[in-house]
Amino acid sequence: MKIIVSKLLKKAQILIMLSLLIGCETPTNTQRWPEVTFAHLPPITLDVANIQLVNKQRTSEKFSQIMYRLPISPAMGLRQWARDRLRSGGQSGSAQFIIQNISVTKTALIQDKSLKGVFTKQQSDRYDFQITANLEVISDLTGERGQAFASARRSITIREDLSLNDRERALFEAVNQLLQDFNNGMQTAIDKHLVAWTL
Repeated sequence: MKIIVSKLLKKAQILIMLSLLIGCETPTNTQRWPEVTFAHLPPITLDVANIQLVNKQRTSEKFSQIMYRLPISPAMGLRQWARDRLRSGGQSGSAQFIIQNISVTKTALIQDKSLKGVFTKQQSDRYDFQITANLEVISDLTGERGQAFASARRSITIREDLSLNDRERALFEAVNQLLQDFNNGMQTAIDKHLVAWTL
């Protein structure tokens, strides 16, 4: 009888300890990132009756896995750019904002395994981003066409000791800057090549 009681007490102690450990776990804080928007910039009004968004980006499983880990999506950022900045103000004609390519690659960097490397905070991963899109317009009356093209690239490295939140912050800032670079490039291209189509 004493053996049975002793076993039951030990089991009870183990269960209490496990419950205390589970209760003491610190919940993971989910970081909320600001919305990437271009609504603060003046709209670009085109002399067309309608504007369409076309996505010609081809995706792979590996690409989708990397995109899933990003705090913001370059594709969503480009769509947001088109919604915030492009306006139709004409009676005829059409425009297409075409996402041609979105490239995001993650490369594991070679680590220094020497004694010096063990005591050094090293860069563990490199992320390379590239986005490409063009804006095409066409007149229904004359068939005349115009086009503006922009591309942006960014690369960052991530240090091995960064926390999940710090890693996500670095990725957020990289993608956000990538989209700002694209905005600047597309604005320049429109001012140069589509001036006859803007109102």
